[in-house]
Amino acid sequence: MIQHILVPVDFSDITETLVDKARELGSALKASICLLHIEPEEPELASYKPGPEYAREDMPQKRAEFYRHLNDYKDRLRAQGIDAKAVLLQGDTVDKILQEARQFKAELIMLGSHGNSALHDLLLGSVSEGVLHQAPCPVMVIHSRSSQNQDYRS
Repeated sequence: MIQHILVPVDFSDITETLVDKARELGSALKASICLLHIEPEEPELASYKPGPEYAREDMPQKRAEFYRHLNDYKDRLRAQGIDAKAVLLQGDTVDKILQEARQFKAELIMLGSHGNSALHDLLLGSVSEGVLHQAPCPVMVIHSRSSQNQDYRS
């Protein structure tokens, strides 16, 4: 029986649906849910020339905002009787999802998919694809285009 569900979120349009599906499944199975958000590493700046320095200055505020949103989702799950935790990490998205899946002892990973084209995924890679090929447990992908009609029980 599934007792630990890992739910990586990116705060895109699919996040609300993904958390809802995780809540339904977590409630039915009485499983713990780990909400995970991964931020990229801070950029290295090689010079003091004008440029992207402002992006680096904004990162702490953005990270705090993401953590606040992550905790809001966690609190909503807990209010409905689900054991939930929120984790914010920095690094490579696929690597951190796999690392947290092992640490949390996840028996299921629920991912949202943006429904990008095959060409997009071929050129830029896909988080879903990377996790599917390397995950230590089953992976459920909720697609953004059909998320309202997705039946995860089939």
